[in-house]
Amino acid sequence: MKKTATLMILILILIIVSCATTQHVDYIIEDAAWSAVDALEKNPGKTLAVYYFTSSDENDAELSKYISQGLTTQIANTIAEEELDIKIISRQMLDQIMAEQSFQLSDLVDETTQTEVGKILGADLIMAGQLSWIDDETCHLNAQIIEIETGVVLGGFLYDFWTDL
Repeated sequence: MKKTATLMILILILIIVSCATTQHVDYIIEDAAWSAVDALEKNPGKTLAVYYFTSSDENDAELSKYISQGLTTQIANTIAEEELDIKIISRQMLDQIMAEQSFQLSDLVDETTQTEVGKILGADLIMAGQLSWIDDETCHLNAQIIEIETGVVLGGFLYDFWTDL
């Protein structure tokens, strides 16, 4: 009886731990916004542009769009809540400029292009990153906040999540 109870407790702990480490994408966006603001609050007066999240899987375009739009909104809300002197540029403005500049998909991955887009937007900082699939259900997000002029990484975050998008 003791062995069975111990085994059941261990199984329950494993289930809880696995649920805690891999969250749904909606939950990580809010948490990631706070992580981003932690790095941003040391840079008052700056303007941040949230860039596309690249992936080797061409089917991730919708997921990248969803995450970058969600992060833009959540970071803006967090900046307002904390009353920080930081501006954030919307994804729609980025899309308009990219359409005008006729950037190709292959250019989006290039670091030089990312900083050029940031300069065109008038941004001091850019959030960029990568999506990579760990398995069929779990995606890994690696995002960095980069100072455009120097290329210095000021902060960032890593998350593993699942999505039903």
